[in-house]
Amino acid sequence: LLFNEIIEKLTANSSDAETNRLISKTLNIIENGYMNEISLEIIAEKLYISPAHLSRLFKKQTGTTPAQFKKQIWDRY
Repeated sequence: LLFNEIIEKLTANSSDAETNRLISKTLNIIENGYMNEISLEIIAEKLYISPAHLSRLFKKQTGTTPAQFKKQIWDRY
């Protein structure tokens, strides 16, 4: 549910397809790897973007940080 809510928010808030693609991939990486030690740095490396820039984009588009999203996923399971 949380994942779908964020995806809906993304499509409503942004017309930037590249940003939406990066955030969607980030959401998938976090959701699929929440049990592993997955850090912002690892995610950013996979997406060929700096951790700081990824964090800013994620927060701007979703209203939460990648770490907060990961915690929400962790708490859900």
